[in-house]
Amino acid sequence: MPATLNIGLNLWLVPIFGLMGAVGATVFCYALLVVLYAVVGRRFVPFPVEWRTVAEVATCCLGMALAVSLMPAWGGMIELFAKAGVGVLSFGALAWALNAGKVRLTLSEMRQKGGASA
Repeated sequence: MPATLNIGLNLWLVPIFGLMGAVGATVFCYALLVVLYAVVGRRFVPFPVEWRTVAEVATCCLGMALAVSLMPAWGGMIELFAKAGVGVLSFGALAWALNAGKVRLTLSEMRQKGGASA
């Protein structure tokens, strides 16, 4: 179903918005696919979803998107690497600040295991 919808949305949005129409259609259809997998899959395999963690990670993603979108468009590889770096740093800082997915505990455990084997 999402693939058929993606084709239809592309036929409608690409003439209006160009490449960004295709991007929007694809993102929307992938999101729909995730929701469908979650709804249908839960009937067969119960899988607990930690909604707090989902919300924390979504907040990190939005913060990262905002930080990257506020950067100027220089063009070329410099822009690509600068935006990638800002994205990594902003996501990491937000994840640390929010303790998204218990990242602080996970990193602490990784450090302890690394120190024990050294």
